[in-house]
Amino acid sequence: MTEAAAAFARARERMPWLGWVLAFLLPLVLAVAVDIAESGTVFPGALAVASVLLVALLGGVRAGLVATALNAVVLWWAALLPKSSFGIDEPRSLVGLGLMVLCGVGTSYIVRWLDRAEESASATARLLDSLLSNAPIGFAYYDRDLRLVLMNDALATMTNVDPEQHIGHEVGSIIPALQATTRGYMRRVMEERQPILGIEIDLPDPNGAPAAHWLANYYPVLDGRRRVVGIGLTVSDVTDARTHLALEQLARADAERFSGQLEGLLWVTDVALGRLPLHDLLEELMHRVRTIMSVDAVRIQLVRPGNRLGGGGAIGLEAEVEQEIDTPIGVGVSGTIAATRAPLVIEDLSQVEIASPVLASSGLTSLAGVPLLCNDQLVGVMHVATLNSRTFTSHDIDLLLRAAERVATAIDRTQVNERERAMVATLQSSLLPREMPSTPRLDVAAHYEAAGANVEVGGDFYDGIVEQDGSYVVFIGDVSGKGIEAAALTGAARHTMRAAARTHRDPAAVLAWLDEGLKEYPSDLYVTACFGWLCLEDTGARFHFSLGGHPRPVVRRANCDALFVGEPGSLVGIIDNPTYTSCTTQLDPGDLLLLYTDGVTDVPGSAGVTDDELLALVRSTHGSDPHTTVADIREELARRHAFEQRVDDTALVAIRVTS
Repeated sequence: MTEAAAAFARARERMPWLGWVLAFLLPLVLAVAVDIAESGTVFPGALAVASVLLVALLGGVRAGLVATALNAVVLWWAALLPKSSFGIDEPRSLVGLGLMVLCGVGTSYIVRWLDRAEESASATARLLDSLLSNAPIGFAYYDRDLRLVLMNDALATMTNVDPEQHIGHEVGSIIPALQATTRGYMRRVMEERQPILGIEIDLPDPNGAPAAHWLANYYPVLDGRRRVVGIGLTVSDVTDARTHLALEQLARADAERFSGQLEGLLWVTDVALGRLPLHDLLEELMHRVRTIMSVDAVRIQLVRPGNRLGGGGAIGLEAEVEQEIDTPIGVGVSGTIAATRAPLVIEDLSQVEIASPVLASSGLTSLAGVPLLCNDQLVGVMHVATLNSRTFTSHDIDLLLRAAERVATAIDRTQVNERERAMVATLQSSLLPREMPSTPRLDVAAHYEAAGANVEVGGDFYDGIVEQDGSYVVFIGDVSGKGIEAAALTGAARHTMRAAARTHRDPAAVLAWLDEGLKEYPSDLYVTACFGWLCLEDTGARFHFSLGGHPRPVVRRANCDALFVGEPGSLVGIIDNPTYTSCTTQLDPGDLLLLYTDGVTDVPGSAGVTDDELLALVRSTHGSDPHTTVADIREELARRHAFEQRVDDTALVAIRVTS
């Protein structure tokens, strides 16, 4: 039935005019047949039914309806003929007429439905064909015998084959190298009735390197009864995606490496390095440069008088430093870099003339060097080297130049700081006695500790004077602020108190005189001070003293007790109508007097020393002489908070009365 309908459909498609010809011709044939037929010999209705069926099948709906109408007219005319047996009043004639009309109309609409169904199927087939042909991925369909049935253009392009030459061939005919694996996947899909997805296929080129990367999916094709009738295959070319992924991974790796190197550059000149002495700074810098550059040796030479390079430091070339080998600027590797102020790369050191015998015999192979410039001033030269051959890229040189810039800045800053520290130390020493005087019955120790990496003059001072009558003048003070102005006020305070000791015997009067003298200075700075006399007696000594806003002294008794003594007074040099009180305390043989500045106690945070903690600390030094006592206190203070991290200087004076 289906084949017959298809045959009629092909006839309509090839000869669309045939149905219309028959629609008009057959009614004429029917009329002739009726006219010549003898009564009862021909049944006109049967002929009419056959004709409308034929016209509807060959001509379609409209032709069938026209044929039905014309045949009905002919039959009506036949019924009117005198000799016709097809009477209008005969039931069989009416039945034949109705049957003819019913068959004509019904067949016409059946044909119409079949045509539409065929058109829909054809449209679906065309859509599916277009979908597969224009799909951006490859598609193939194999039957149960794993023979190729269908392949789209994308897969043909990917495999560079002609589909017509491979239709009906077994799997693997397209790419023989993949026959075994492809057949295995397809057999597995047919047995398990489950798809296999995401199979990666690397297609080698003739040289063996990956030329293309595919991603394949195998899946079963089922009929209406859920039986496997074939295998579907889709293939995506992911070569570009793989390439982009690889490039992205390389870019990410480069970004991570650059980020690490950038962190390394920041690490090279950590702020904390600024507090190191030059030798320690160079040592730390070279280790950090070696890390970020991944080299075996680092050498830093500094500019010296006489237009020469030398000193500095080295890792892997230590003998150059130990032998104090200097290089004239313009001579050798380092001298050339210094003279040209430009990077120098040597991939094979054995091929060039080397002035340094240590470098020549070091076994190093490749070298890259750069000048150390700070504000366009040559500070020195830095070069790195490797034992194995290495090509230093432009990126390596750029990184080395950036590191050199930071190294040069750190070296220059440290050199400036060291010069300033030397000047400060010289000035500070002029404000302190070279050594505190002692007497046969008084054992005296003193110490001054500058805070942090400070290159400014501090305001702490102390002094001691042995009077002609054997008494001992001692004072300690602290000027607010730092720098030249504080240094000037410190010098004035110290010399004023030394002069006052010759004319005044009352400690409170000395501080009052100091207060008046300091107020004549055009400064907002002030002073805290403790001034006193130790008057020796047959059984010890009396300490007669006065405080001007200064921390109270601590007395450590011979029996290990410790206590504060004195009454606080007004700050010196800033307050109107200050009040100073003279106090006296008795010191027996073995007792120790401790004077100190507020740098001992005033430390921010938990590192500060409270009054009770200071007394306990002094008690813990029981039995120690003044020098050991001062050293023990300094050690405990440093343990709590390193002096390099403190913001205020510290001064200590310890005096013990001997028997």
